[in-house]
Amino acid sequence: MVVVTNKVKKCWKQYEMEAVFDAISMVCNYYDLDVKGRIFVDFLKPNKNYHGLCSKISKKEVKIKIFRNKNFFTNILSAVHEATHAKQFLTQELDSTLNWHGTGEYRDLPYDEQPWEIEAIKMEEIFLGEGTKTY
Repeated sequence: MVVVTNKVKKCWKQYEMEAVFDAISMVCNYYDLDVKGRIFVDFLKPNKNYHGLCSKISKKEVKIKIFRNKNFFTNILSAVHEATHAKQFLTQELDSTLNWHGTGEYRDLPYDEQPWEIEAIKMEEIFLGEGTKTY
């Protein structure tokens, strides 16, 4: 998996971008994502509505947009969340019309009941150590 910087706004610091890349790499490694594809990352200005977005470009390419948040950790969790969606697009579990495993039956569910969001939120919990047992 190749992760590529696509756009960078001046508000981003180098260490913040590196941390976002590390988070995306962690998700790819967790899922053993060995798809020969690319994840393009846009580092954008703050957005009142979103922390991040992910979209499918083609069968082997996705774009993650991370909107800068003053809270550094929010940027990292957004990267983890959106990288999970990138995995879903690249493995064709999710398509750009929000069909999950080939069916659109989940599209109209509330956000926190949509299976692709459940998985992305679970990955945030794993990243935080809440979804794993260490004893």
